[in-house]
Formats: sequence, C-alpha cells, structure tokens
Amino acid sequence: MLAVLCYVLVVLSTLVDSATLIVDTPLGKIRGMEVTANNSKTYWSFRGIPYAKPPLGKLRFAKPVALTYQDKIIDGTAPGKSCIQAPMILSKDVTSEDCLFLNVYTKHVDLNNPKKVLVWIHGGAFLFGSSSIDAGTFVTDHDVIVVTLNYRLGLLGFFSTEDNASPGNYGLWDQAMAIKWVKYNIGAFGGDPDDITISGESAGGGSVSLLSLSPVTKGLFTKAYSQSGAANSLFAKYSNPRSAALEIAKSFNCSDGHEIKGNTTSSKLIIDCLRTIPADAFVHLNLFEGFRAKMTPRADGEFLPRTPLSLIKDTYYLEQIGFYNRTYLVGLNNNEKTTIEPFHYGTLQAIFENVTLNDSQKEKLWQDYQQKTYSTVISDGLELETLPNHILQTVVDWYEDRNTIYTAIPEIVTDLQFYIPTFQVLNAIARSKTTDAWLLYFNYYPHYMRGDARGMVHALDLSYWLDTPADELQKMLSSKTPTNFDARDKRVKARLAAIVASFVNNGHPSLALRDIIPTGWPTYDLLHAQYLDFNESPTVQTHLMREQRELWEKTVASLIARSQHNTPNHSDPCS
Repeated sequence: MLAVLCYVLVVLSTLVDSATLIVDTPLGKIRGMEVTANNSKTYWSFRGIPYAKPPLGKLRFAKPVALTYQDKIIDGTAPGKSCIQAPMILSKDVTSEDCLFLNVYTKHVDLNNPKKVLVWIHGGAFLFGSSSIDAGTFVTDHDVIVVTLNYRLGLLGFFSTEDNASPGNYGLWDQAMAIKWVKYNIGAFGGDPDDITISGESAGGGSVSLLSLSPVTKGLFTKAYSQSGAANSLFAKYSNPRSAALEIAKSFNCSDGHEIKGNTTSSKLIIDCLRTIPADAFVHLNLFEGFRAKMTPRADGEFLPRTPLSLIKDTYYLEQIGFYNRTYLVGLNNNEKTTIEPFHYGTLQAIFENVTLNDSQKEKLWQDYQQKTYSTVISDGLELETLPNHILQTVVDWYEDRNTIYTAIPEIVTDLQFYIPTFQVLNAIARSKTTDAWLLYFNYYPHYMRGDARGMVHALDLSYWLDTPADELQKMLSSKTPTNFDARDKRVKARLAAIVASFVNNGHPSLALRDIIPTGWPTYDLLHAQYLDFNESPTVQTHLMREQRELWEKTVASLIARSQHNTPNHSDPCS
C-alpha cells in the first residue's frame, strides 16, 4: 500500500537541460545534477536534501521533527553542511548545527523499473564524519540507488541527563527519520521503497545494528549490512551519561555540578541553559574517555528499551520488533586494533618516557592504568556493575598468556570493541531458523601497508567498495600514505562491490562468488559458524576466532552464571 501511495504521489521527472534534473517527491520538487564517477560513467546526484527541520533552538536536544511539503524547488546540486564536530579529518566540509541533510545518487531515474536502495550511515565514533562519501562507481556499476545521510554527533547528538529532560540518542532518531524519508520519497527517484538496505561502518555499523534492535524502525528496511561495529560494541555504549552531563553543564556555567538524578526540574534548567550556548563552543570539548567517546547511544527506554546485550538475548522481543524479518550481512577486518593502539602506546610512552618520574612512580602509574583499563573494559563488555575478581583475573591471565603484558590491553579492547559483540549479534540472528546472515572476514593484505598497520586496518574496507581514496583514510589512521591501487587491489575492490551489490539487489551475497565458490557461501549458523575468508582468492572457513569466543561465550559465561547463582538473595530469609 505504501509503495502504491508513493507512486501515486510521484510526478514524472522533468528534464530541464543536459546537466540537471528535477524530481517531484511527496515533500516537494528537488533539482539534481549529472556528475561523472571515477570509472568515467555518469549518474544523477541530488545532494543537501533536508529530511527534518533544522535542530535549532528548542529542537536542540530533541527528537527530529519531520518536514512538511516544500512549495519550492529544493536545490540538490550542492552538498548540505555537515554536523557540528571537531575539525574534520576526512574532508574540508563546512559544519553547522543545521545539518540534517541527505544525498541521493542514482544511475538514472526510471519509475517503471524500481531499483534497490542502500542507505549508508557514516562512522566516526559518533563524534565526527559526514555523508560526503563517494559512491559513484558503486552506483554506476551495479545500478543501485545509494542514499547517504548526516546525523547529529557528539554532545548535540547524544547528550543525556538520563531523564525526560534529555533522554539522548538524538543521532539515532535522526537516522531513523532519514530512513523514513527514504521510505516515503525514494519512489520519486525510481527506488523501491519496500526493499531498503541499511549499511554502515564502525559507528555506522554499530548504528545499523542498533537500528535493527529498535522497535522504532519496525518495517522501515529489509536488509542490514554492518561492518566493523555492533550494537553492543564498547564504543556504542554510553558510560555514565549523567556524570558527563553534569561535568559539561558545569563547564558552561549551566550547573553547579550537583547530582540531578530524579530531579527533572534541575535537568530542564540545564538543557534550557545549554540551548543558549553557541554550537561552535561545543567543538572544543574533549569527548573522549580512554578508548572511547563519552557521547554515544544509551538504553533510553524508548529507542532502546534496554541495553543492547539484554535485547540480543531476548528472542521474544526480537520476534516482536521484526528483527527476524530481515536479512543480514556482517563484516569484520583482520586488523581492527589500529583504532586502539595509538591511545594505548601513547599512554605507555607518556608514562615511561616521563623524565620527572622515578622507576617506582612509573611502575605505579602503569599498574594503575592497567588495572583501571582491565576492570572498566571487561565489566562494560559484560555489562556487570560489579566485576568479580576471579572473572577479571581469568580474562587477564588468558590474554597475558597469549601476549605480553604491554600488548594484552589492545587485544582485549579490540575483541570487546569489534569481534565478540559481532558474534553475539550473529548468534542472536542464528537462533532463528528462517533468518539468513552471512559473515565476511576481510582477510586481505594490501601491498602498501607495512609494520603494525599491515592488513585490512579499521575503516580501510571503505576504499574497497566505495570511492573514498585510501590515502585520505590513511591520514585518519595515521599510517603511511599508500600508492594507488594496483591490479590486485582493483580485483579485490570489484569483488567486494559485487558482493555488497548482490546482497542489496538479491538478498544473497554469495551469488557474486559463483565463479570461484560453486558450492556457495553458506549462511552463518550456530553449529558450523561458517564465514567467507575474503581476499583475492576467497574461501569458506569455519569458526573464526574460536579460542577468543570459547573464552567469552563458554568460560566467562559459565563463571558469571555460577557467580550469580551463588550470590545470596537477601530478600529470601532462607538464603
């Protein structure tokens, strides 16, 4: 019915001249322009399309508000501004608080043959990034409509007082609003509103996973491709939002720093005050704490009724929200820890190269850092308010036995940021006998990567199916600037793009591998845990990271179960 409504409202596109095109959507006319992709093919680009009212004034720290019909032609020939953030790393985009824009890219507009749609959500730790990624080659080679979007970031996207004054998750609400916009308007661009795939990498992958777990998004999309991020990744969990809110409010003289729990009036006064602060002032805040950002998604009772790990374990809940009515593609890289190591080794350097400290002082600082990191990361990963010492020691011993005391921390953090949360989500999907999921492990070693940065480092996968230049990504990753892709890189890129396109177009990524894996790339299941070992010569393997998974899924889970079973119930007089 929705598809019929979209098409009834669509007026045939009007060709203005050889370089521009106007489409008439349910929300108004939009002008786009013809551009040329890296492969020299042309496509239509509609950029800077507003999908919600500007989140200014009273709409700061509030859910996005849908736009009504625009009785004017929206100029989609120039990009919209990116959301307020620290100085941009990947581009020179202009930032603004008025940033809720999206872009639509399509090879051609044909209302008679609807194309499949992919909605891309950028990463950046929920602190930075934008919709300005280049999808030209993917769009023209595979005839998929790609939509990219901005969403509020950092303080403006996730500030929370943990009550009704400011529940948080505004960036996630933005993403859901953008997908709704696509659902109701993509028909005007020749897209299929009933078959939308959402995709993202890092925080974008975490967002895809969170959107899949939310009751708010039921029925909005049919497929999900998450890369290097899951709903229960450490970077997707807001740690101590209330204390962070008080700290920030105090820095702007919007609070005296006293506890605000249960006092909604105090929270509203803080929010009213912060709404008067110029948005540019928030750019200079340090929103990192240890290995992750302070301002991230949280269980707010509405967008996320409970913590992601709790929701993942609840099969009945997953059935009710339509989680099992979708198809999933999940990706991991073979060197995700490049996002973790700079902070860790920077900390070690700051400790041991400090000439003002003697050896015992350095050792104490190292021990304090080690103890705090282990206890915080492991308890957060397990979602335990109190971490029993025997569980902590079991995990630490396991990692230190397989690494050195100086490399164990980045290994644990990487596993809890990326690998273990991904398998927890996959396990939840695999509990259903009717829901398909595929796991892709990007196990490739580009010729231009050397030293600790060898392999498919975090985020480099974007250059292997989209047109984001690898050297731009390397600036962000603090690695050596690579040369241009060689023939091997180009073959890998073409293969990965075909896999993603096959998933979007057919719901079955293995169709792109029929020439080299005739028996097929099987879906992931609990018994065999099969996955695609992806490189220049992809193969199907089983039980990726079996040792780490057995530690967390069996040994630690068993210790937690016994610990909880043995904890006295003080409400029971017989305990």
